[in-house]
Amino acid sequence: MRRRLSAALLSITVFLIALPASAGDLVWERIMRNNHDVMAVGEIVELTDSVCVIEVRDTVVSAHGNRKQLKPDTISLSIDKEDQLMPPYVGNRDALRQVGDYALVIADKGREGSLFDGYMYKVDGLDKRTLCLEIHEDASSGFLLEVKMIEDFIHSDGEHTEFGYRNSKDGKTRQAVRFRDQSRRDKDAEVIFEVGADAP
Repeated sequence: MRRRLSAALLSITVFLIALPASAGDLVWERIMRNNHDVMAVGEIVELTDSVCVIEVRDTVVSAHGNRKQLKPDTISLSIDKEDQLMPPYVGNRDALRQVGDYALVIADKGREGSLFDGYMYKVDGLDKRTLCLEIHEDASSGFLLEVKMIEDFIHSDGEHTEFGYRNSKDGKTRQAVRFRDQSRRDKDAEVIFEVGADAP
């Protein structure tokens, strides 16, 4: 019995190791499956020490998410002086504290009135088909690959939802790949961006 159990566990372990690496929680859980109340592109129109108001220009909804999405005209995002408007590995927290800047907002409806809880990325424009996320120059290669997945998802208006990481066959690069469907077969993967395998 113990031998059979050991063999079964070994088979499961080998199977899991053989699977292509999935994207990080930010991409996979928060974005690709609509695990938030709203994902929007907009312009910062008001900024205080406690609230950032974004005028929504467009929203992005995953084609494979089950959670109903809000489509507000404005988002009042709850912040404070120590708030990290972008995930901490982006770097410069003050880079997005300017009225008139464009932002990608991923947020949930908060418990207090009309305020939302969430975070933002600074973007270079409001056109979903072409916008790029602005990241700190010292951002890690892993985060850069993740950003490229997010951009591809947005450019497709939520149609592209299956992504992952892998090493190139020669081992020289680390790749962000898009899969054709939810089966996520490696042979169907398309490389959307890659960095040197030795990049930090």
